[in-house]
Amino acid sequence: MIIARPSPEQAPYALRALFTVAASDGDLDPREMQLIELGIEVLGVDLSVEDLTPITPEEVAAVITEQDIREAMLQRMVLIAMMDEKIAPEEIATMNAFAQALGVKEKAIKNMKQVMDGHLKRMSFDLGRRSFARQVVRKVWKEEGLKGFWQIARTMLGRVNAAMAERSVALEELPEGTLGKAYFTFMRSNDFALPGEKHGPPDFLLFHDIGHVLGGYPTTPQGEVQIAGLQAGYMGEDGFTMTLFIILLFHMGQNIRPGVEATHGMFDLGAFRKAFATGKGMNANLVTWDPWPHMERSLDEVRAELNLVA
Repeated sequence: MIIARPSPEQAPYALRALFTVAASDGDLDPREMQLIELGIEVLGVDLSVEDLTPITPEEVAAVITEQDIREAMLQRMVLIAMMDEKIAPEEIATMNAFAQALGVKEKAIKNMKQVMDGHLKRMSFDLGRRSFARQVVRKVWKEEGLKGFWQIARTMLGRVNAAMAERSVALEELPEGTLGKAYFTFMRSNDFALPGEKHGPPDFLLFHDIGHVLGGYPTTPQGEVQIAGLQAGYMGEDGFTMTLFIILLFHMGQNIRPGVEATHGMFDLGAFRKAFATGKGMNANLVTWDPWPHMERSLDEVRAELNLVA
């Protein structure tokens, strides 16, 4: 997720741009207003939502010229369009107009159009190939070649890896308070298969469940929103894609992940923001962090080392 912020002089233009997207469908939802209010707070400007009026893309483009700030604005526009749990044609048109005027190619706008048109499989594939997975693919290919890909494929198909399963089950014997014991308990209490067991997670997905353990987040929709915030904080740009997945699944009720029940209205901005700040303060990206050398260590000690202060 891009963090670039406009200057105090540019801030009113950026906030009016967000307001323009929110108002474009003729329905100012309180949750959209909450996101704008957060923007006012973060940017520290002396404004209220009532002070904001629509603005043209050309007016914004004339004042905000930095590319990273423009890209951050488009990401926030996509998020604000999702807050009322629906995507309207007017919002898509308005975001496209801003994208064109600002010279930004924000692919998430296309994804929102796919959602609106009911093309969920196409949208999910597009988001997936832009996610952290591309880093994993490059790394596996570089280090292990076809053998690595074959192992991932076997795991994704639910095949058993006896050696890995044995290592995972052995975590049960670790003392209470260790990362490994906490991970084992988390997986078993949620009826999740352990790595190496049938339908267990491949190594490149361990970061998600490990994040639940480290952050203390439950597997409820609310907890998944929190873990999305944590990931958005430590992942950087890849965090935006993960945030879109979570909002689509647990806030907009889109069935984009088999076996996970989609729900409506579960995006708690305050909880997401707090978890984001926690992830932003971490000194490691859990996607590339190997938890196995730390399984026997104290959970609190590992949290402290990662600077994960919830």
